[in-house]
Amino acid sequence: MGNLTGTVKKHMPTLEALQVLYQRMKYEYDFYNFIRDQFHLTKKKIGLKSTSQNSAHEPEFLRELALRTHEPFEEEEEEEEEEEDVGQEDANIWLVQP
Repeated sequence: MGNLTGTVKKHMPTLEALQVLYQRMKYEYDFYNFIRDQFHLTKKKIGLKSTSQNSAHEPEFLRELALRTHEPFEEEEEEEEEEEDVGQEDANIWLVQP
């Protein structure tokens, strides 16, 4: 259960960091779905029964994310400092619990 200690000075990830993480997660799901589909195709070719479903097994939060995600922004350091508070609020929007 843990020792009930908290992290001191924990920083929220930036919006750009969250976008990169979600994009990488999407690649992982795409790769998994491709391999699964190839597996079921091979089973079908050799005559084994398969209960393969369509390749739309992507979690809902990734589909929603694809609609909202843009390329990471390139900003100057001064602008990032000014927008840090707003950026953390925006970052919370990207934290979707599956």
